[in-house]
Amino acid sequence: MADDSLLKSLEKRVARLEEKVNGFMPEPTEDEQFDEAVMLVSRYDKISPSLLQRSLNIGYARAARIADRLEKRGYIIPTKNHYIYQVVLGKRKKFLGLF
Repeated sequence: MADDSLLKSLEKRVARLEEKVNGFMPEPTEDEQFDEAVMLVSRYDKISPSLLQRSLNIGYARAARIADRLEKRGYIIPTKNHYIYQVVLGKRKKFLGLF
């Protein structure tokens, strides 16, 4: 019985390592200010992690992670200037009737 739990534990570790090696990591738990960030970016045409940092009163690293998540979900897209993102949520919200 103890051998089964040890084996399962090792299998989970191997699976996590394989995901890392393949470049896939499961999305971390949701940031509690993510929804607030979505509402914030919906008011702008362009945003930056610095804007998120100042508006949400959080650190830059956390703001950058939120910006990455916003990009992955399709709310913003990068521009030629790597610190500025174009907000595409505005066009979507009118189409979806969200705001």
